[in-house]
Amino acid sequence: MKPEWIDPHELRFSETNARNHGERSVRAVMKSLEEFGQQKPIVVSAENEVIAGHGTLAAAMRLKLPKVWIVRSALDQDAAQAYAIADNRTADLAKWDEAVLRTSLAEISAAGDNLLAASGFSKKEAEAFLAAAAGAPIAKLGDEYTEACADDVEWRHCKECGHRWPK
Repeated sequence: MKPEWIDPHELRFSETNARNHGERSVRAVMKSLEEFGQQKPIVVSAENEVIAGHGTLAAAMRLKLPKVWIVRSALDQDAAQAYAIADNRTADLAKWDEAVLRTSLAEISAAGDNLLAASGFSKKEAEAFLAAAAGAPIAKLGDEYTEACADDVEWRHCKECGHRWPK
């Protein structure tokens, strides 16, 4: 696959994308893009339909980035849909090594608030993990957020091309 830089408005979100990105998710990706730049491409079909990277595209549009990095997949429609599910589901199946996470959060916290914010963890979550390193019980991740709020996402629509993206 050959990477390309294109205007994000040339891409369209997949109607079959099963993963919704709520406000917290999009904001986390925005912070990551601002801090680190786009470190992995959005995977798209030959017709510029997003297969993987909907959250990155939504964040890039909100940041008004002029170009995004993409790769074009040769997968047929059924395989592309299965890959899109696998791309999200495989991350769900992974587990944190909490000792390594605590150490990493402590190190990036010491480096500055921008890096911590760009990691996707809230200050409250990071503080819970750092407190655990000092002997306090570990707080469960995700108490302040669930994907259920993704149902409340508002969409913007382009009247000219019909393109839609999360607000």
